[in-house]
Amino acid sequence: MTDRRNFNEDLAKQAVVAARMKNMREVYNITRMLAGNRRVVEQPVKNKEGHLLTYTKAQLERWKEHFQELLNRPVPSE
Repeated sequence: MTDRRNFNEDLAKQAVVAARMKNMREVYNITRMLAGNRRVVEQPVKNKEGHLLTYTKAQLERWKEHFQELLNRPVPSE
């Protein structure tokens, strides 16, 4: 418990230093870490025809298909 408290106090000190240096990006990042708000942002995925796939299952299938095509190539001849 004290380790977590010390970690948070160190982050708060870093945020103060960053604010004094007008490094708002660092202040924002530290604030997000302290708040614990972690969101997974999903990027849109398109199929081969260029249409957006909105369902997660369809997106995962497209990623699977993409990497199978990318990684399963014939062995190059010398």
